[in-house]
Amino acid sequence: MHTATPRVVVYHQFHGHGSTFVPLAPMIDSGNLTHLIVAAVHIEEDSTIVLNDHPHDDPYHDQLWSEVAMVQERGVPVMVMVGGWAPGTMCKLDGDEFDIHYPALRDFLREHKLQGIDIDVEQDMSLEGVITLMDALRADFGSEFAIILAPVASAMWGGANLSGFDYEELYRQRGDEIDWVQIQFYSGFGSMEDTRDVQRVIDRGVYPVDKLVLGMSAHPEDANGYVDIDRQCATLTEIAMAHPTIGGADIWEYFRALPGGEAAPWEWIDRVHAALTAGADRVNSLGLIPSPSSVTVGEGTLRLPRTVAVSGTPDAIGAVLDAIGPGSGLNLSAGDNAMLRITTDDESVPTGGYRLRVDADGIELNCVDLDGCLAGAHTLRQLLPEWSAGPAPLPAASIDVPHVAIEDAPRFTWRGIMLDVARHFQPLPFLYRFIDQLAALKLNTLHLHLTDDQGWRFDVVGFPELVRKGGWRTDTHAPAWAEHDGHPHGGYYTQDQLRALVAYAERRGVTIVPEIDLPGHVRALLAAYPQYGEPSETELKPVATTFGVFDEVLHPTSETMAMVEEIFAQLLEVFPSRFVHVGGDECPTTQWVQSEAAAALAQEYGLEGPHKLQNWFTDHLRAWLAERGRVAVAWDEVMEDHDAEGTVIMSWRGYSPGGEAVKRGNDAVMATWHFTYLDQYQSEHDEEPYAIGAFTSWQTVLGYDPKLGVGDGPGRLLGVQAQLWTEYMPTAQHVEYMAFPRAAALAEIAWAGSVASEEDFFARLVKQGKRWDAAGINHRSVGGAQPWQKGGTGSRRRPDDHSASAQ
Repeated sequence: MHTATPRVVVYHQFHGHGSTFVPLAPMIDSGNLTHLIVAAVHIEEDSTIVLNDHPHDDPYHDQLWSEVAMVQERGVPVMVMVGGWAPGTMCKLDGDEFDIHYPALRDFLREHKLQGIDIDVEQDMSLEGVITLMDALRADFGSEFAIILAPVASAMWGGANLSGFDYEELYRQRGDEIDWVQIQFYSGFGSMEDTRDVQRVIDRGVYPVDKLVLGMSAHPEDANGYVDIDRQCATLTEIAMAHPTIGGADIWEYFRALPGGEAAPWEWIDRVHAALTAGADRVNSLGLIPSPSSVTVGEGTLRLPRTVAVSGTPDAIGAVLDAIGPGSGLNLSAGDNAMLRITTDDESVPTGGYRLRVDADGIELNCVDLDGCLAGAHTLRQLLPEWSAGPAPLPAASIDVPHVAIEDAPRFTWRGIMLDVARHFQPLPFLYRFIDQLAALKLNTLHLHLTDDQGWRFDVVGFPELVRKGGWRTDTHAPAWAEHDGHPHGGYYTQDQLRALVAYAERRGVTIVPEIDLPGHVRALLAAYPQYGEPSETELKPVATTFGVFDEVLHPTSETMAMVEEIFAQLLEVFPSRFVHVGGDECPTTQWVQSEAAAALAQEYGLEGPHKLQNWFTDHLRAWLAERGRVAVAWDEVMEDHDAEGTVIMSWRGYSPGGEAVKRGNDAVMATWHFTYLDQYQSEHDEEPYAIGAFTSWQTVLGYDPKLGVGDGPGRLLGVQAQLWTEYMPTAQHVEYMAFPRAAALAEIAWAGSVASEEDFFARLVKQGKRWDAAGINHRSVGGAQPWQKGGTGSRRRPDDHSASAQ
């Protein structure tokens, strides 16, 4: 941890003016505010002192000073800013007028027991004048009195300078007497949008890092150069990771934010404090996601050569090489005097877990199985420089790995993401990069939703029309659009393409679970082969161009079931996964209960009526899969008025279906839509791109406990899964935007035995974001959406009835 408490400073504008007065008490309640600066001193011609043109007869005058006294009593030092936007003030403290006006300032400081001064020189004042003022203050108030400089950021790297003199020269002459330098970032003079302008100051090497306090604008309407609080905190966290002794942050120009408003200052104080302290934490600075069970950070680093001698089994060496990826540029070569030593038969390590140690002697990775070896290798990859997450190595860059000792094991065996490639087809190369990102987060299951009303993506030999007709639709019409978009959409995967994808995923520890969604959601199938639908339905309908639940269902005769079994037989040849998803969700009985043919079929099967046909279908398919050594997985609707024995239940409609499944003896995977549906909005900002509705932030995902509502029973809770339904994700880039960082939060709750706090996880996401950047992943930064990721004013605009105020 950062050994010194970072400064969190607030500028308080002494505006009385009725309801705009911002009280001080809430700012110190959390204990995170370390300094308060009242602003700003105006020196009148007659040497009268006025704070920010605040008249002494203002009704709030006494309240303001009584609150200042209260803050001081609570142990928070209070200082005052001199200069800034106080015209005609600094010139009175320069040259011949100094002796006339300084005594009034000195008496003012003494009267209110102020403990420091912030010299904010935004008008002409000579270097000699500032030194004279500093000397007088030291003589009158001693060494404990704080003296702060407040230049604009650009003045500190040799750029635009409002002060009229060289700040670096001042610091060289009198830096030992300056307590800190408050860098003002605002429009035209530097930005807190990212770390670049801060780093420019640090790189000059003039100012000690622990004396740099970063000034933040905090109100969008009144502050030039406003940067949203999320992005500013991401910048602070990244700076604290790189420079753990950074002096702190200074929150200013918040003064028109009323209590409880968008930028209430006490909320900013706590966020800023958390960003600094979490970023400076040595474990957080590693950016390990999901959080290991135990991490000890040592001193020093291990520099790796481009060819690393390694010992271990061929499978283990291959797994590590696949995990660390091509971006590292590392080659692993079996040989003596190994720098990387892999043990895969260490029975002291839990199943799926690992021990990883990096020190001056090299790297040791101990596990008991290949899954643990892969998990440890992915952790090792996260310890490498961020650029190594990219598709190719950075030429001539060093690879330094921090000394660490890590012990780790997974919480759940099923750690999954469902990707819907039916609503919007996703290109094959994207699936490969998506698997890479899942594996890097120790997510081990990719549930591939291959079929739905809007498209069929699995090529089936003997049924060519499934992809020829069912694999594309004429256009798309989302609910908020006045018209269809007019663009044909489609695509499919050949069986060989999927075989190669499956093998690629397996080498990275990811199992692909295929889903053919039946007996509902079959508009695409019936567009190709209408004879398998209800015979009473004479209207032939095309592949669906809109979204929702449709009445069309299969008519499960022996001929239909033969077709279904052939589809699944070929599916099993491509996907070796023990689990096979059979859908079963949102299957209306409307056509069946109105059909004489369906009633006759139900009687033939010995059912109570046609409303039981879905139960019969699920049981038939489950038994058929079981005969072939496979296990059926289905959405939780199959439990309704039905035992669904032997079927793994994917609980999406809340907590209770999963709990009921385990109680009955079924295994379950929690996929509760409130917490795991990643097609919902990531934030409540109106500028988010068009989504289905509702709101699921990464914090929401992180706060979900999959065991909630699931008690003990003969069944097992296998794990947890997030869903990426793609009705509103037309491109691979948009899928990435919706998936990351929320998939990282899902990985955390699926793997870690003790989930990180939001503050710590925020810091880890800042680090992880650099890896996604290196890999070219279009993730949503924890600092907020980039301009090109927002909804804009066109078809991707967030509808008015989806606004934050409407939810």
